[in-house]
Amino acid sequence: MKTVIALRSSIEQRKDRARADRDLERKLADSESKRAHDARRVEVLEERLRLVQLDAAAAALEHVRELRDISADAKLSAAEKLERTRRRLFGDSPAGVQTLGELDSRKGAGK
Repeated sequence: MKTVIALRSSIEQRKDRARADRDLERKLADSESKRAHDARRVEVLEERLRLVQLDAAAAALEHVRELRDISADAKLSAAEKLERTRRRLFGDSPAGVQTLGELDSRKGAGK
């Protein structure tokens, strides 16, 4: 009788171990899949960033004289120069997007 109980116990332990191994393999596969997905997402974001940088460089070259004038204007603060440069290169902010000046004023509100 003890032998039968020991055999049943051993069989149950093997089943539990096999179940645990399958769970571990599934989790590993899920993790590898997620890692591959995340790596692809990073590649896409890096490519988008590269394209935005190229667009910004092209816009800067098209407006270099105006940007030089903005940069040389001693009457403007650094924030105003950045905002004018941004507006010159990219146009007005879309609705709901704050300008640099608005962002700067919010920083001061918390002091």
